[in-house]
Amino acid sequence: MALVSEFLGQLTLSYGTEPEPTFPTVVPARDFDPARDAARIDVAIKTKGEGA
Repeated sequence: MALVSEFLGQLTLSYGTEPEPTFPTVVPARDFDPARDAARIDVAIKTKGEGA
């Protein structure tokens, strides 16, 4: 178990040497429509409540 712990510790330490990206890593969906998304969530919640 100590061997696994040591190995994971080395992975964590070597991972932090990469520079952080300077550009957005999460980009919005181009066709996102908040009203449509809210309507889908509302239908999903109501449908889940009927079957329970």
